Amino acid sequence: MKSRRTPGLRDCPPEIVESIILEIDSPCDLLPLALTCKAFCQLIIPYHLQFRLFRLSVYDKLLPQLWKLLCDRPQLLSRFRSAEF
Repeated sequence: MKSRRTPGLRDCPPEIVESIILEIDSPCDLLPLALTCKAFCQLIIPYHLQFRLFRLSVYDKLLPQLWKLLCDRPQLLSRFRSAEF
């Protein structure tokens, strides 16, 4: 007789998992979740740990390139939690 396993977070639709991850404020809390399985690692580490804080100087020489990148890839903006200028 097969035992049924209880559905977990990995069984949720990607949109639900993404919404849950976006509710986690601290990168210190995200990293342990990322290390639980390869699927979470591939989602959290490149897209959430690197983009929590947007810190930029108005004198930064890369500013025009950055704005172009953000205009070309607006989905990146959803990854930021705060901005400092």
